[in-house]
Amino acid sequence: LQDAADSLAAAGAGDAELAEVLVRLATAEFVAGRIPDSAARSEAAADAATRAGRPDLVAQAALVLRGVTNPYVAPVVESLCRRALAADPPTAVRARLLSELAAMAAENGDPAEADRLAAEALRLAEQDGDALAVLDAARARELTLLTADSVGERLRLSRLAIAAAAEAGQPLSAV
Repeated sequence: LQDAADSLAAAGAGDAELAEVLVRLATAEFVAGRIPDSAARSEAAADAATRAGRPDLVAQAALVLRGVTNPYVAPVVESLCRRALAADPPTAVRARLLSELAAMAAENGDPAEADRLAAEALRLAEQDGDALAVLDAARARELTLLTADSVGERLRLSRLAIAAAAEAGQPLSAV
């Protein structure tokens, strides 16, 4: 994929095509555990997508590194999510981006902000009904439940996540 991206750039391909290949490369690097490389590729993809006027590809680039709160990569992910949100994405995408920001806030020790973002993400995801958005939002919301009296909400979220994982074809996410 890196060769394809390099070849596209050398051949003078459009930024949209380059962004699409870079998102695929970033995803492959993420799956392979090459997180810093994936972050750099996601950022390059978002830059190319911005030049092409493709906010949908900016959002795709922002969502490659789902659940990564590594302190070296988190600022990149947060920046990409905020860039994608600024373009007023569709409801399901907005919910997924807010879920990522909620996870970042929880990891950064800002429980009030994490709670606000996760609650909004879950509200939007449930409203939209997109399975991936619901799954991401349920995960983010669970991170914000810090007290013992949240057992009922945790059970509701687990049922929601199991159903969304099945619908999204991600059975391991139900675990």
